[in-house]
Amino acid sequence: MFRQNIILKIKEQLDKDVNFSSSDFSIKTEYKSLKIVYEYDNEYFFQVDVPYEISKLSKTQKETTTLGMITKHMEREYEAYEFSGKIRPGQVAVEERIQFEGPDKIFNYLKTWLENLWVEITIQPQVRKAKELEEQIIDIKSKCENISEDYFTRDEADALKQKLDILEQNFREKLEIEIQDKILLFQALDELHKELEKLKSQTTSLNKKNWFKSFGVKIYTWASKEENRKFLKDTKDFIKPFLPDSIDILP
Repeated sequence: MFRQNIILKIKEQLDKDVNFSSSDFSIKTEYKSLKIVYEYDNEYFFQVDVPYEISKLSKTQKETTTLGMITKHMEREYEAYEFSGKIRPGQVAVEERIQFEGPDKIFNYLKTWLENLWVEITIQPQVRKAKELEEQIIDIKSKCENISEDYFTRDEADALKQKLDILEQNFREKLEIEIQDKILLFQALDELHKELEKLKSQTTSLNKKNWFKSFGVKIYTWASKEENRKFLKDTKDFIKPFLPDSIDILP
């Protein structure tokens, strides 16, 4: 079991953190391990196993003569406590194993874990939005499954491109009225223009079913962004002329 002075130092580090306090965590000690659990979501933890004894280790070191001509590889023996454990979240993976030598490094790993934890919990609103968007995209694609897999004729492709120009103009007129901030207006219209240009080029490379999937996903993704959504209340009316009667891609 960890000595109490180490437990106290851990609590001090938690209290000194800019985002957390020791009261945000429960610290559990058992015979062989210490586990710090985030109080408000037990999914997140920092666990370290206590070594039974100090280990005899060896390390290869390079030694160069004073003339710089000969380099030897020497084995150096030393003693250290070997620690191992698990953290969630990790630096890269959701959960990672950790291994290090010496009790002082506990605090380095703890600091990194707290940084990872703060990032993880503060991005949750964006994660939820991304999941909601992903679910809507899956729904949009499923609504297009019954559309013909024929390719557009040249006349049909030209007609679609003209409709896309009209759609862009409708959105432009709408947003120029609604958005007073010129920078935001330019960003919204520039992004829309790029997406519509992609759709124009896809009229010759995608079949009808896949083109409508691409159309639905691109328009929905653009229109659902928070900075656009609050200004766009006529989106359904704008895109309705594109869609077969049986398809409604916007919730």
